[in-house]
Amino acid sequence: MPKGASQNQIRNRLKQNANADGPRPPPQRFRRGGGGSGNRWWNAYHLADRLTPSSATLTKLFAGLFAVIALIFLVRFVTLKARTARLWTPVPLPTLVPQNGTSAELSPDLFWGTYRPQLIEDGLEPQIRHWCEQSDRLRYSWDAHDGRNFGSQSIRDEEFAITTEFVKRPKMGGKGGDWTARISTKLVGVNASDAKQRQRSPILSVMFYFLLPDSTLGHLRGQTVDEQFRLERIQGHTKELGEFQVNFRPRTSGPVRYTHLSTYAPREDLIKETVMHRMTGSPDGTIGLTGRSNMKIENLFVFQMTSMPEFQLEVSFESVSGLSDRQAAGGSLQGETFSREFSRHEAAFNRSLAQKFGATVANEKSSGFVRSALSNMLGGIGYFYGSSIVNSPETETTAAYWPAALFSATPSRSFFPRGFLWDEGFHNLLIGQFDPEISRDILAHWLDLMNVNGWIPREQILGFEAKAKVPGEFVVQPDTNANPPTLFLAVEQLLPYLTRDGAGKADKEFLRRLYPRLATWYAFFNTTQAGLLPGTYRWRGRDSNKVHQLNPLTLSSGLDDYPRASHPTDEERHLDLLCWMAMASRVMAQIGFAVDAPDWRKFSATWESLRAESHLDKYHWSEQLASYYDYGLHSERVRLERPQPPKLKPGQPPPQTPPKKIRRVDVEPRLGHVPGFGYVSLFPMLMRLLQPGSPRLGKILTDLADPKLLWTAYGLRSLSPQSSMYNRHNTEDDPPYWRGAIWINANYLAVTALRHYASQPGPHRETAAQLAERLRTAVFNNVMKEWDSTGFLWEQYEDRTGRGQRTHPFCGWTALAALLAVA
Repeated sequence: MPKGASQNQIRNRLKQNANADGPRPPPQRFRRGGGGSGNRWWNAYHLADRLTPSSATLTKLFAGLFAVIALIFLVRFVTLKARTARLWTPVPLPTLVPQNGTSAELSPDLFWGTYRPQLIEDGLEPQIRHWCEQSDRLRYSWDAHDGRNFGSQSIRDEEFAITTEFVKRPKMGGKGGDWTARISTKLVGVNASDAKQRQRSPILSVMFYFLLPDSTLGHLRGQTVDEQFRLERIQGHTKELGEFQVNFRPRTSGPVRYTHLSTYAPREDLIKETVMHRMTGSPDGTIGLTGRSNMKIENLFVFQMTSMPEFQLEVSFESVSGLSDRQAAGGSLQGETFSREFSRHEAAFNRSLAQKFGATVANEKSSGFVRSALSNMLGGIGYFYGSSIVNSPETETTAAYWPAALFSATPSRSFFPRGFLWDEGFHNLLIGQFDPEISRDILAHWLDLMNVNGWIPREQILGFEAKAKVPGEFVVQPDTNANPPTLFLAVEQLLPYLTRDGAGKADKEFLRRLYPRLATWYAFFNTTQAGLLPGTYRWRGRDSNKVHQLNPLTLSSGLDDYPRASHPTDEERHLDLLCWMAMASRVMAQIGFAVDAPDWRKFSATWESLRAESHLDKYHWSEQLASYYDYGLHSERVRLERPQPPKLKPGQPPPQTPPKKIRRVDVEPRLGHVPGFGYVSLFPMLMRLLQPGSPRLGKILTDLADPKLLWTAYGLRSLSPQSSMYNRHNTEDDPPYWRGAIWINANYLAVTALRHYASQPGPHRETAAQLAERLRTAVFNNVMKEWDSTGFLWEQYEDRTGRGQRTHPFCGWTALAALLAVA
């Protein structure tokens, strides 16, 4: 409205304009209370009314909108379902384990074995010893085991000494062959000729059970003697084994009581409970089994003999189809025949040790150590079947993996009797040198567990027995978490065997099928564990919300509590993972060249790119600290502090337990290199990335040999005492793990890397050679000393005293010390 114009003047102008343009519009009805401003509101209202669609149009509009939303949800649902399905879908590649490759027909040598490493192998009274438990304070060890045909184990339980031996004849009848187990007992510290001492000696009960799982669809029946108390024989049948019989042959010179049990056990992890439920006392104070249960299905038979040591029990499995082969071989595998076959296999085993590891009787102690370390590694191999429980954080889905078999060594029979991905690469550095075919079979089983994304669950908890040994919160495996690809190390060592002149058809086919699987696994790392910058990597799985942890764990790296950036972010760069991927690139190039793959040069180029000193320096070298480190958002000033308890209301009782300590950050974090010299700083050398003439290699060798940093009289400690995290708890209940202790797998890598650089021309050649021999001697002597005094290999060794600590027996990668016996 122009300044000074009246409302009437405006109306007159509108009227004149209307008359000039044509007929006047019909009169309009005004709302009550109209007038100047009211008319404007009314006009606006009816303008909107004229623009409003009809009800039919509205319906169509809402229907279209609903359809779009539904389509979005459908696409989202289908996408999530597809991603979820990928979690439990095997990679569509030919398997490395042939169909029925573990059957008696195709693999008779490995069909039977000591494949339940978590078991002691027999039961003892008054407490039933069944599973290997660290808390039982037993001493048990394989004295000899070749992984195939024979083994001998010693068990010491206070005054009892038990020896279990077995021998196999796998080619008897084509159904897996025959085997015999011999259990011998004696008393320790008791004069057998002293009647009074023997009278005061406790009695011993040995049970031997035979379980036929429901999945075999077979049957068992028992044959008893001595008024139905002694189980003499079990006869049975399955589709795979055909007809067979199990014979029990006890030997004792003293009073003996026999009992037995035939019943139904629903699962293998419930055997002990099933047996204990069917036990009863007797007037002489012994406890025995109750005989037949008269159940409709009886799949568990138990033989029990109770006597005063010394006594012996032989248990023989014989395939009916092997009768003619057995007669040609001189009869059943019992008595003198068993002893003769055992001695033959033992002699062959000792010859192999001397040939492959230089272990001779010239040094009896070191020879015994090497024999024990290798035997316990081979005796710890297990066969597992089941489904892993896996999880995809992206789709918030937890599900069962497909049912699968795993043939794998295990780190510890008492504490870790299952397969661990990054441990297995180290295990096969030893197994592969003794028996490459067993190693090839193990690697095949592991790589056949790969899903379509290229992921392999890092911890294999397969079957009821394995699950019974693991707390529920650790059973689920997230598919975002990787694990160091140590299988590449084992493959690299195995490659000369697989490509040797005269390599068999099975070796060539294995290598041909191996390459695409390893390429898929390699791609998984490159896509899921990549860093923000090209050629950098970051372990997934760190949780910044764990307020009770001094430094958030990096479980996927294998170095659980090794200090990383205090504040996990996407900007982290992990040096060890970069070096693992460089090594994997090198091995992929070698295999690709061997099988004439068209893309092997791509892996070779990646190896050269990742190992380039300029690349390592750009992302991981600290000029200030003069070494290689991780990079991330980090503060050195962090501590655990117990929060103040909450104020109590009048009459409210105080809490029974104080609140747990939580992390406090005294200085705000900054992006930069993460200080603390330790194993991770050695990785460019451990994985042989550095050129022989590199000044960086010289600096690492100097630091490695510095007693103020990593060097000790017993091996290289995992973290320098100068680090702010050295030997510090990560929570108030979580003692240090990779924060100072000596680990044999890392020390073995260091010795082999030093030997590598000692073999290359360059300015550091002599230094590397001297350090390799000094470190080899220190590690081997200490591990053997602790084994000699305690009877065990240990998970780790204390860096100030060299004493073994934590899990024992730990015959996983600690057994690599056997490869350090000879200079």
